[in-house]
Amino acid sequence: MDFEYIHKELAKPNITLTLLHDEYVSEAHDAGKIPYAYRTFTEHYRDYAMKYKATMGIRRKPGELLEVDWAGATLFVVDSDIGKKVPVCVFIATLPYSQLFYVEGSYRMDLPSWIKLHQHAFDYFGGVPNILVPDNLKTGVTKHTSKELILNKTYAEMVTYYNAIVMPAHVLTARDKASVEGSVNIVTNWIIQALRNVTCFTLEEEKFALSPLPNTPYKLSEWRKAKVRPDYHK
Repeated sequence: MDFEYIHKELAKPNITLTLLHDEYVSEAHDAGKIPYAYRTFTEHYRDYAMKYKATMGIRRKPGELLEVDWAGATLFVVDSDIGKKVPVCVFIATLPYSQLFYVEGSYRMDLPSWIKLHQHAFDYFGGVPNILVPDNLKTGVTKHTSKELILNKTYAEMVTYYNAIVMPAHVLTARDKASVEGSVNIVTNWIIQALRNVTCFTLEEEKFALSPLPNTPYKLSEWRKAKVRPDYHK
């Protein structure tokens, strides 16, 4: 496969790995060759991109990446039954192109929470990126060296389900996820620190007190007055 071609094509608007894989399959069949399955195709491209992306000046494009991380600082809620503080971890997902980011608090940093928070972020953004860029936490990445990348099996299955790939940041290299690091700073300064003197008793917002939405959204109607002619036609 011509990975340099694939990498350059991905820099163009509306070009996805799924489309490039379809084109690759057609070319392979025309040449009488057996093509790679989509998952293998994306794994080979991921390995290539991880090796060369630091030296290739490709501008970000819409929908290409989603950087995900935990904020270093934590929030607290007070358990009203025992009167003790319960730590709250803060998950952040950032789209580098638009700098739009999603934030949610979680009592845990375990695998089920990690998966759930990704899904909530996808729901918030209204779609899924081509590439996920997490840190090297064990909840997502089992092993990451210059020669080998092993994802947590559940995390890998989730990513495959959404037709995306994972390209973890290099160990101890913040520039690989500079956008989410910037979002972490904003959240730390303007949310976590801003709430330092506020006592909260639950992670739930006031959604529980709102009336439920109708099954279908409201459709705009225009009301006009019309004069009827003697023959009953407008």
